[in-house]
Amino acid sequence: MRNPTTVDDGRVLAICEAGPRVGYGHVMRTVACAAQLCEFGWEAEVAVRGPPRAISVARRVSRIEGGPAVTPASALRRIPPGRILLDTRDSSAIVRRLPSGSRVAAFDDAGRDLAVDVIINGNVFASVEMYRRSGEAVALCGPRYLSLRKGFRNRRGAVPPPGGAPRAIVALGGGANPQSVAVQKALEARGFNATLLPGFHAGSGIPPRRALHPWDLMAGKDIAVIGGGSVAYEAACLGVPAVSCPTVPGQVRNAKALEERGTLVVAGPASRRSPGDVARLCAEIVQDVARCRRMRRAGRELVDGTGAVRVARVLDRTFG
Repeated sequence: MRNPTTVDDGRVLAICEAGPRVGYGHVMRTVACAAQLCEFGWEAEVAVRGPPRAISVARRVSRIEGGPAVTPASALRRIPPGRILLDTRDSSAIVRRLPSGSRVAAFDDAGRDLAVDVIINGNVFASVEMYRRSGEAVALCGPRYLSLRKGFRNRRGAVPPPGGAPRAIVALGGGANPQSVAVQKALEARGFNATLLPGFHAGSGIPPRRALHPWDLMAGKDIAVIGGGSVAYEAACLGVPAVSCPTVPGQVRNAKALEERGTLVVAGPASRRSPGDVARLCAEIVQDVARCRRMRRAGRELVDGTGAVRVARVLDRTFG
């Protein structure tokens, strides 16, 4: 672990992207890792590329966990680019512009050939074999290296309260979008107490703390209706059984892999399943107590919430 009193520059620059098209999962896992590096004695800054609202969201998150959020251009002008953590679609192009000798780690979801020191792919389908072309890079693969923020780990023990209406959380694309609202109403028609997971888009009307602390809303729910991206792992970590309706093609592979591990059931693409069908499937799962117990156990065993700590330990040695 780094000694924060050492004389050398102890700064790490984390560059990620966010916005309506790429979502906010990149920011969240980058911040989780940066926050853990700060606990190890590093000074981390999170630089976000995206529209103004995305940068505003990242600043709010980073004030809670990690360092201040800035733009990549301004950060690179101020911070010697010696230690970089990347989570962007053009990580390779950024690496080519860095000075020789820079230490670089990068998040990846697609098995890209990256000329970096450490590659992090926390997806359930990830394997070291995906990165054989990446030279001497250390590949951290699988859910053991899934970087979730500390709040999820702290709420893993929550269980649904006894009695009352079954409680559901709906997260399809973030916030009160038409698909999520339609599913919420269908669940309520079947007797569920259904809550929308807040999004960060304009007009969401959600207080920032509730939007930035999703574990407080997800923990202890009976069922979650989700897409197939990062929120699927968050639900698994909290032990919340889930029904997956992938909202973009890239989520399908992930959702199917998690279904094979027993953490969720894939209902099919959100655009093709009626809200009534989704609500009916949720009711079937919730009524099967033994099935719910198995799904909760499978999720918690797959995602233990300490992936960011494991990643930061490797980065601490690499950056040191």
